[in-house]
Amino acid sequence: MTGIYLHSVFFLLGDLTLCGLVHVRGPLFGNCILMLIWFRSMLGNFSLGALLTIRSYKFYRVFCKNKPVHGYMRIVPYVLYIVLIIFVGLISTLVPRRMTMLHLDSIEFCAVNQDLVTTYSVMLWGMWGVYMVMMWLLRNVRSSFNEFKEMAISLCALVICTISNQALLYSVPLLPTVLHWRILLVAIDQFTANYIWWLIMLKPLYHCIFNHDSYLAYWKQKMTNDGLRAQYGMGAADTEHSINSATLVGRAQTSHSKNDKSDPSFTESTRLAISQLAALSEKSEPHVSTGNASGQNERRSRYRMLTQCVLSYHDSDNRISSNADRDS
Repeated sequence: MTGIYLHSVFFLLGDLTLCGLVHVRGPLFGNCILMLIWFRSMLGNFSLGALLTIRSYKFYRVFCKNKPVHGYMRIVPYVLYIVLIIFVGLISTLVPRRMTMLHLDSIEFCAVNQDLVTTYSVMLWGMWGVYMVMMWLLRNVRSSFNEFKEMAISLCALVICTISNQALLYSVPLLPTVLHWRILLVAIDQFTANYIWWLIMLKPLYHCIFNHDSYLAYWKQKMTNDGLRAQYGMGAADTEHSINSATLVGRAQTSHSKNDKSDPSFTESTRLAISQLAALSEKSEPHVSTGNASGQNERRSRYRMLTQCVLSYHDSDNRISSNADRDS
């Protein structure tokens, strides 16, 4: 997702140059090859579409083929994408300028050859075709967090954006002279790029900031209920430890905020839960190799510290409550 966001920034820089919303001069914005071929096309819309297509392929491999995405299978799609981007970008850079684009000094504008626009449009539609095939293969996939829905909406937004771009570039012959069309083109492109990112990241980002522990417990519990721990790379022991920890911390925070004195068995139930958690962390998992022994010891130490912190909190809370009752 970081890569998608960065490519959106490159897309914006290329759009500003294409539509002449900045002074198209100097070593940066005046370099039409850099701004339009590399920033807007190669590192912009092509990279944005390629990363989303690779994401759908990885999703298909895990949920439809039940195969992991590790080792060379994780790297190969990105290598192919990078090689293709560099290959097309170098060819577009090395051919004569009259075949790609020219910088018009008199009006500070990059005039793009229509043949180049057609070539890039065909490549872009080929990428959306692959994305559509992946969506068809994923139509019956079962997941926990609506990834298919996010990808389908992203595909629709990208197709609409592509059609709008091509309609403006082909149907408005005097695009450099019409300000409102240029602003509309940039607005459509950037709304689409940012909408795709926030569509995927808004909910988890919000909950990770404001409801981290409870959302982590919900996230892992949902995978457990759906029977998809293996697909999401989550082991059973890790799930149980995390859920118990988040539950204890959440109950402690709730007790502190509400100053709850109506439940006399709360401390005892919490002590029982902590004892179960400590006993669970003491158990060694079967078939643990020697190389993982240090990791297991470190994890058990963290849970011992957690239980001691929660016990200390409740002991101090009970002392404060007892003193308050005695004073009253």
